[in-house]
Amino acid sequence: MVFSLSLGATFLLFSLIWRGAATAVASLIYLCSATTAVLVWLAFGEDYTAWAAAGMVSTAAGVWLAGKA
Repeated sequence: MVFSLSLGATFLLFSLIWRGAATAVASLIYLCSATTAVLVWLAFGEDYTAWAAAGMVSTAAGVWLAGKA
């Protein structure tokens, strides 16, 4: 399952880059840690602090700005 998911994600990444959105696609990688933190909070009840929320908001704002450029 991990192997097929990795291939699917890689194929999706390359197909988005091929369509000409390389900057926007590259900036999406920064959202991986924020998404993982939310999933860990939901699945395992790990602490979700104000610092984590502030970091996620600033990361999302940066990704949004990169996508607009």
